[in-house]
Amino acid sequence: MKVEAKTWRFHQPCGDKAFHFTLNNGKILVLLSDGMNGYGHPDRAAEIAIDAVAQYMALHEDEEPVVSIPQSFVSADKAIYSASCKLHAKMGAALTLLLADRRQAFFAHVGDVRLYHVSSEGTITQLTQDHHVFVDGTSYLTQSLRGMGLRQLPQVHTLPLKPSDRLMLCTDGAYRYYPISRFLDEDWEELPVDEPEDDCTIVWVSEIERP
Repeated sequence: MKVEAKTWRFHQPCGDKAFHFTLNNGKILVLLSDGMNGYGHPDRAAEIAIDAVAQYMALHEDEEPVVSIPQSFVSADKAIYSASCKLHAKMGAALTLLLADRRQAFFAHVGDVRLYHVSSEGTITQLTQDHHVFVDGTSYLTQSLRGMGLRQLPQVHTLPLKPSDRLMLCTDGAYRYYPISRFLDEDWEELPVDEPEDDCTIVWVSEIERP
């Protein structure tokens, strides 16, 4: 399985963070987090969320994903609470998790980091639904990691995989300003993203058949 990621930076520091690694059981864990710019330290919030989820999943890889994945989000929310107290600042992040092997994928999310499935025919399917509402033209997250406890545990979904499938995670800086089809070509990393209005991160998971 092949994982590729690229971030086009707009904010300083950048609030988008991507991470992936292979668990001892052979599954690939892919994480993409977007720190909330309306709060303090968005870069740290994204890092803390990813670190907490990754550590929890590594320690509980023998558990059923439908159990371990929601609890990893709980762990991340607690970690952000601890950091908020230390830094005396409100902090928050959106996060999407993908856990996959050659047969199936598990995924869950809070916030508006999206996951897409792309078939061998090029059909694009959005697998996640944004947790947000619009008020007077402004978007507000209804679910996120803010150190305030989760309103509800993230729902874990499963997806059977075919060797030719591709999966793409992206932050809102990608899909709000560019058509997703822009990133489907093999040379997507070389595409110019002129004057982005937000941090923009793309993570591709492909070559599903490879060990």
